[in-house]
Amino acid sequence: MVEVVLGDNEIERLINGESIQKTLSDGKTLLIRQSYVKDMAAPIINRDKKVFSNTEIENIKRTSSMMADTFKLGY
Repeated sequence: MVEVVLGDNEIERLINGESIQKTLSDGKTLLIRQSYVKDMAAPIINRDKKVFSNTEIENIKRTSSMMADTFKLGY
């Protein structure tokens, strides 16, 4: 079995849609990329760390703020 170790920078590149090339000890080149197809089912395991883009985080903040304003007294 061959183990491929990725650093934080390489993982970030994958998350942002880039691909990574690694050369294995036998001289073969391995291309690692994110799938072109979205998963059909949600992950079964609820992990404590998730990947969100800055845009998604800003949208969540705006939506939360609008919802909080809706329920304030006097409006």
